Amino acid sequence: MISLVALHGNGGGGERFALLDSYVPPDITLHCPTLPGFGGTGADKGLVTMADWGRAVLRLAEELPAPRVLFGHGIGGSFVLEALRHDTRHGIAGVVLLAPVGANLDSRRFPALMRPRTIRTLGKHVIAWPMLRPLFRRLLFTQRLPDDVEDRFFDAYPSCAVFEQMFDLITAPWFSSLPPFPHRSVILWGGKERVLTADQHTAFRAVLPNADVQIVDRWGHFPMLEQPEDCMAVLASAVRRVVA
Repeated sequence: MISLVALHGNGGGGERFALLDSYVPPDITLHCPTLPGFGGTGADKGLVTMADWGRAVLRLAEELPAPRVLFGHGIGGSFVLEALRHDTRHGIAGVVLLAPVGANLDSRRFPALMRPRTIRTLGKHVIAWPMLRPLFRRLLFTQRLPDDVEDRFFDAYPSCAVFEQMFDLITAPWFSSLPPFPHRSVILWGGKERVLTADQHTAFRAVLPNADVQIVDRWGHFPMLEQPEDCMAVLASAVRRVVA
């Protein structure tokens, strides 16, 4: 049995993977924690640096039976990479990343826009504002979600206590500091991605030289919400490859 730990992106929590539950195959156990400060939970004052976050993720994984695979989406992928830096006991069997954050942070428009902390705080409320949801829906999704899923997604942003902190921690210098990791890996990217373009996968090959890259043409940024059955099938295949 493979222990798969799914780490969510910024703004939301483990509920972003909830639709996968119905499609998890019998040889995988899926764990979808909500990290401190996300999903309406209180921030952990001990999580100050990326090293703190990486060690916390590693401790969480090491509580589970081996073999253990880390799966990270968005900034969840950033946390996975930082956790690998601290995996001195080689407790992580493999890694799967989906549209991870880290590449081109010094040239992309959105990180530049979010440099002022007041803009970050305003930003998470703007994303959730009902009047602007049609705009963000077109940016983030390739199809209309069920109303309850969409509402849960957007409503999570204002209650994210660490939304602003992520822009201080996940930076171009942080990404440049990552060494190559030997872990077997798969990097997934959606061909219809509008948030983080698929060409960014090349930057991650320097960090994960043993990675296979798979571009899934039919996916956008959130396949776990839009196509959960298909997402779980592709993810399960990737997980089995990295532990084979």
